[in-house]
Amino acid sequence: MGLRIACGAFALLSLIFIRRLIPRGLKLPHPDKIKEAGKKLDEEAESYRQNEKIILESQAQAHEEYLQQVREFKESRQELEEEILRSEKKPRFFLK
Repeated sequence: MGLRIACGAFALLSLIFIRRLIPRGLKLPHPDKIKEAGKKLDEEAESYRQNEKIILESQAQAHEEYLQQVREFKESRQELEEEILRSEKKPRFFLK
């Protein structure tokens, strides 16, 4: 008799849990929808990787242009300093 009560209690608990799980299981998306969502995420991730590559290339190009401008500035500054030195060495005939 105790075995029958234990089996009955187990069956009742199983029924309660199953009744709670069935609606949750029915709400799960179809496997095809899950595959489609995964494919869409993969495409979006690839798009992000391509955009990141473009941004990094643009950043590298901008940095190289910046370095070129710095080099040109230094060259101009050096030329100006040399010109100032040459002009100071020239004799001045007109004094104020």
